[in-house]
Amino acid sequence: MHEGLGRPQVEELRQLRSRVAKLERNDARREDIKEAYRILVDHSLQGLVLLQEERIVFANQAAADITGYGPEELLTITLEQALGVIHPEDRPMVRQRHEDRLKGRPVPARYELRVTHRDGSLRWLEIHAGVIEYRGRPAIRIALTDLTERKRVEETLNLHRHLQNVHSGWSPFAAIAITTLAALAISIHFLSSGWVIIFQNLLYVPIVIACTYYAKKGFAFSVVLSFIYLFLVIALTGDAAVILQALIGILIFVGVAGVITFLSTKRKQIEDELRQVAEEAKQLKQKIEFILGATNTGLDIIDPELHIRYIDPEWQKVYGDPRGRKCHEYFMGRSDACPDCGALKAIAAKQVTVTENVLPKQGNRPIQVTSIPFQDQEGDWLVAEINVDITERKQAEESLRVSEE
Repeated sequence: MHEGLGRPQVEELRQLRSRVAKLERNDARREDIKEAYRILVDHSLQGLVLLQEERIVFANQAAADITGYGPEELLTITLEQALGVIHPEDRPMVRQRHEDRLKGRPVPARYELRVTHRDGSLRWLEIHAGVIEYRGRPAIRIALTDLTERKRVEETLNLHRHLQNVHSGWSPFAAIAITTLAALAISIHFLSSGWVIIFQNLLYVPIVIACTYYAKKGFAFSVVLSFIYLFLVIALTGDAAVILQALIGILIFVGVAGVITFLSTKRKQIEDELRQVAEEAKQLKQKIEFILGATNTGLDIIDPELHIRYIDPEWQKVYGDPRGRKCHEYFMGRSDACPDCGALKAIAAKQVTVTENVLPKQGNRPIQVTSIPFQDQEGDWLVAEINVDITERKQAEESLRVSEE
């Protein structure tokens, strides 16, 4: 096959075939990567959108599900049309942040807003946005998370707290006194008139209030009130059949009071236990923070975009307010991620990663960073970083190296 070719030409042909085979393998790998990326994007629970030159140029299925518009429809929407579905109170903020982001000004990468779904319902969304390069031109990458259900739960909890505050503003004792006097006055009037059964039900009102707010004392009050009613029946009617009915009513009163007292006591026990657990958790947190400060160990929690979610108080005293800042800028004074970023490695691999670094703002103090990935209650991945001072270890290593020389 190679007849007529010299040795150099044959060797060159072999090298050419080798390069062609390598390119084919690389192409196959690229296709595999593209397919894996497409699957990840298409099945992502987050809506993903690319906005370039005031038009949507990419949107995945999750973005369509969140907004109610199909992926193809989203690609026909301009920036102004997209702003049109944002709640009027949030629209100026979104527009200003979009303009500032394109101009390179510092803006929060993460914020919440309200939009109108295609079906007309109001939805709460969390936005993660940043500038990237797409096909050689700047674009805005936007990740959408639907917060509507979480907001509904929060509103329910806020309403519950509001009702608790309202309840704490009025006196149960006054309510018991008023309803008791009213029930007894009505009972006396109608017992004297021959109506003996239906109005005894009015006594349930002070009994329920008393047992709910005063538990065992409320139960004792309910028993006394029941016998007062029995005395009134005997004194005002003298009818054996009516007295028997009143006795049955008293037994029901006491039974209801007992059940409510039991439930109220259990609720109070649970609330006390929860308060105790919260207090213990608070004390544990204080102890951990003290230990971290005493051992010169830092603790921080960051999200996949390297925004700081938490930092222990001792480090905050050194580095200041972390809100809206990324870890590499906050700790290192860098504009981009550290070359050997343990947090990014931990998130990518979903496993604990250990790296070493130095802190320029603390005189290049050496630390060992243990990056631990975990998921929060909403399923979002975060990274907890434990930063241990290794100054003594480094000094010992240096002394050993010098002695060996």
